[in-house]
Amino acid sequence: MKRLIRFFIVIASSFNLMSCAGKVETISNLKITHNIEFGGVYVITSLNEFLNKGYKLGDSINVTFSNGTKFENIPLSDSYCSKIGEPVFCFYPTYQYPAFSINCGEDLFEMYHLSEDDTLSVSLYKKDGYKDIHEAFSKKYSNNREDFSSDEVFANFRMVSQGNVKDKTLYRGASPVDNSNGRAETVNSMFRKYGIENVLDLSNNDTQLENYYNDSKTNSTWKELYSKGHVCSLKISASFPSESYYPQMKKMAEFILSHEGNFYVHCAEGKDRTGFVCILLEALVGNSVKELEEDYMLSYKNYFNVTKETNPASYNAFLNLRFIAMINFISQTSDGLNTTTDKLTQGAKTYLSKCGLTNEQIELLKNKLSNH
Repeated sequence: MKRLIRFFIVIASSFNLMSCAGKVETISNLKITHNIEFGGVYVITSLNEFLNKGYKLGDSINVTFSNGTKFENIPLSDSYCSKIGEPVFCFYPTYQYPAFSINCGEDLFEMYHLSEDDTLSVSLYKKDGYKDIHEAFSKKYSNNREDFSSDEVFANFRMVSQGNVKDKTLYRGASPVDNSNGRAETVNSMFRKYGIENVLDLSNNDTQLENYYNDSKTNSTWKELYSKGHVCSLKISASFPSESYYPQMKKMAEFILSHEGNFYVHCAEGKDRTGFVCILLEALVGNSVKELEEDYMLSYKNYFNVTKETNPASYNAFLNLRFIAMINFISQTSDGLNTTTDKLTQGAKTYLSKCGLTNEQIELLKNKLSNH
């Protein structure tokens, strides 16, 4: 009888241990700061704190702010793997703290009247609720030049050569001044190799550019362009649907119209903000959705070696949650990859008109970038 009792005690203890091992605890009263760069909050915590409380990347969580604002069923990830316009809690590899924000949406901090006196709490919604999409998006890239086949691939540098874009006119890639990913020097070597004459900077405002110019570590190639007035500050957030883009896109178009030579478009990595601007300009000159896809998705090949052949799951995830959202926004349709060239071109014209450009300016811009 005693043996039987001990047996049940051992079994009960085992279940109790398993229950504790699988328990996910609520994390309360985390401090926040305003993430001005991308519109949301930085959360003063660490991935280890989440792991120690039983969470893992790919889980679905609830987020509650002390002012009463609540969000349910949010991806917990190290990438921006939510749909455009939906929230994500992101431990992005280059961030000091995780960010909670609306993916390519309005500034969550301002929308919900948050202050830095507010706190944030997290609870579990569902284990592995976003496992598949997290794994598809959770690709890391190396910052070592030796891991890439060329300087161009390492710098995500290329001439936009698809479709109707005029040869040797539009280039794109990573930042020539922000060296947090170790690519700035390589980008500057590309400037010299390809004779870059004008720079459209989507990451920095005038003050930040001036600081880079006065920094002894900044490459002299970029400094020379800046000193001659050939660098245009166009700081934008990741929220491409936002009307905050309008004055910056107008400024960009007027800069292109008032400068001769070629133009290099960049943000930090040259993927998404750069991707949107290049889609807009390529759509304006009459490139097809297939040509836009070819150019946009090349960034994911360069950084992560993600192609249709090497990793179709990740390719389709990036395509569906990023690229298709952008072309649908510009064409003002929900046609996805079936969006027609005419709808894209007209959508680009309509968008630029909303930005404050005249019909004459839009046509001049189109003609300047087009090989027709």
